[in-house]
Amino acid sequence: MRKILWPWVDLARREVTLPPGIVKNRKALTLPLSFELVAMLKKKFQTSGPVFDTRNFKREWIKGCVKIGVGEKTGPG
Repeated sequence: MRKILWPWVDLARREVTLPPGIVKNRKALTLPLSFELVAMLKKKFQTSGPVFDTRNFKREWIKGCVKIGVGEKTGPG
């Protein structure tokens, strides 16, 4: 995944939709956003450009999922 862009984020519906070709299997993917994440994103909302710094996105995503109870950390790091 390269970048998540603001046009893909729908704060009113609390979701982000990744278009085909961005995700590995080339199918569009809609992901729910927590109330906490929506509140954070509202504070930094822009109309264009990247939403997240994706250099360490996988690591940060895992930490966030573990924090809200939808997974567990496995492996080093």
